[in-house]
Amino acid sequence: MALRPDQIRDILAQKERKFLEEQLINKAKSCRMKTDGQGLTPSKMASIAISQVFDSEDRISLAQSLKQQLDEQLEAINNGDLSSVEEILTSQLNVLNVMFMDYSIKLNALIQDGFLVQESTSDQVEKLSQLVIKLQNQSTKTARTLTDLKKPRQTTFIKKYVNQQLNQLVTDGKIPSSQSLGEAKNASMDKISKKMPKRVNQTVETLES
Repeated sequence: MALRPDQIRDILAQKERKFLEEQLINKAKSCRMKTDGQGLTPSKMASIAISQVFDSEDRISLAQSLKQQLDEQLEAINNGDLSSVEEILTSQLNVLNVMFMDYSIKLNALIQDGFLVQESTSDQVEKLSQLVIKLQNQSTKTARTLTDLKKPRQTTFIKKYVNQQLNQLVTDGKIPSSQSLGEAKNASMDKISKKMPKRVNQTVETLES
């Protein structure tokens, strides 16, 4: 019995779906990493995710290499070296700036060519304008973050200075304990406040009487 064309298409579609499923399963297996009984740490999870962005024949080796780099960056940050963070922010700022300039030029071309007469193009211009503004705002935030990282703001500096002074006072033993603070809180009022006020201008009072 010969198969109808629609039956043939269904069989081919099933084979194609099965082939794609096998490809996805093999791809998922190829990026698995051994946890060595330590579980999935953030650096391992990040390295696996990053390795999926690049086309590599050996994703496991790439993910392991990325994990080593992430661990080195984390150690450097813990030791106060923020150069890797500065590099990331600078790269992001450059990408955002290029995207901003690219979309700004396209937006300007649409406006100058008079395409706003068409309703569909007008919607595209509006969406493109919103995207340009978002890119500008995000570029500003990234630049501000990078600037604050290189030169902390005055409020941050003052806060750090106050904390350092408080820590120094605690180290020197100049700040009273919580017990002494409690005693001071429950201490009696100053006796001077209980004294009667003295007359200041007795001469004026005599004349008025």
